[in-house]
Amino acid sequence: MFEFSPDWDARFCYLVVLGCGVVSARVQVYGRLELLKGKTVHAWSILSTWWVFSTYLVIPLVLFWLLDRTGALQDTSLFAAIFVGLAYPAIVSGGTSLKPNAGVAGVFGWLNNAADNLAQKTTAAVAVRDRLFSRAVVGHIATNKDRFDEVRTLALNYAESPASVNKELAATQDPTERAQIVYDYATSSSESLKPLSSAVKEWKLPNVTSPYTVAWRWMSAYIVIGLLVLVAVAIAVFGNRGNRWFLDWRLQQPGASSVDLLRTRRSLGNFLASDDAVAHAMRVRLADTLQRPDLDMNRVDEILRLLLEHRGTPGSARFQEVATLLVDHLRTPSVDVRARVQHSLLLLSEEVQAPDDAEHELAKLKEWKPLTSDSPIDLERHWRAWRKWWSRVSATH
Repeated sequence: MFEFSPDWDARFCYLVVLGCGVVSARVQVYGRLELLKGKTVHAWSILSTWWVFSTYLVIPLVLFWLLDRTGALQDTSLFAAIFVGLAYPAIVSGGTSLKPNAGVAGVFGWLNNAADNLAQKTTAAVAVRDRLFSRAVVGHIATNKDRFDEVRTLALNYAESPASVNKELAATQDPTERAQIVYDYATSSSESLKPLSSAVKEWKLPNVTSPYTVAWRWMSAYIVIGLLVLVAVAIAVFGNRGNRWFLDWRLQQPGASSVDLLRTRRSLGNFLASDDAVAHAMRVRLADTLQRPDLDMNRVDEILRLLLEHRGTPGSARFQEVATLLVDHLRTPSVDVRARVQHSLLLLSEEVQAPDDAEHELAKLKEWKPLTSDSPIDLERHWRAWRKWWSRVSATH
């Protein structure tokens, strides 16, 4: 479905999903706070709004991981990342060909309900904040002629009919009522509180702060915390340990594209082509993966191919390490994997010079057919025989 778009490293695709998720989360939040209209700015200074925003920011990341993990996405292409990041509400509701299972859809349904409840609480809190702000501003301009004239100018500029402003002002001489009239007209345009808030910011009234200033402070704090979290995750994912975990996981993915598999194989090859501790940990991790009962046979072949391609020269420490790891994993519960490991060990045995008295033992090992049903005791005997044989060979090198 997504073959025509660039097949990127999955980790970069998650960054694309995150960027699209910011846009989509903002749309979702504004959609739920639509009743607030121009008062939405107050919502961004309330913690519950940021909880709602964070919820809708995390949803596409989790959904992308689930779709990738379950094989619903056949690759981690750029287009797939953009599609999931922007269209995840339709995916969750079943409006696309990418179908999450019923359990996942139920979880997202619960999250939507929770977000709706938070939005209701936010609406109530915004009403209180807007009332307090308007009272403070109206009370100030009612007692200050210069401020009243400034707000009256805003009202005349933004009112649809300046004449209606003058008409209402002429109908009353009460300072508070006149202040309320110019306040309402100054904030009734599409710009809402923004022009008046800029003026209030310059007035520097005690205990009165522009809602845009407060919202910007909250946004700045959220961005700083988000960047710190992003950096921490990036260090964990792109560091040596995280990179080994990621590459091993990508190698096991049944839905990985051929390009993704090739990229993963090359990256793993770079790890395995040395004799340091990182390469040792990677070889151990790959060999341990052979024990997974649900591992696809194509992935088993990829793991064995990597271990054999980077086995080093016969007699070297790396060669002996690969042989020892393969012997230890003859105990895998899958007879198909066991047969492949047996064939790999026979290949390695052809490259070493065994003592003359060990040839007879090797001949017996070659006769073993792992695909035939062996009891656990027979399997243990063959494992012990292979281990004994490689110990004798290693002693001669």
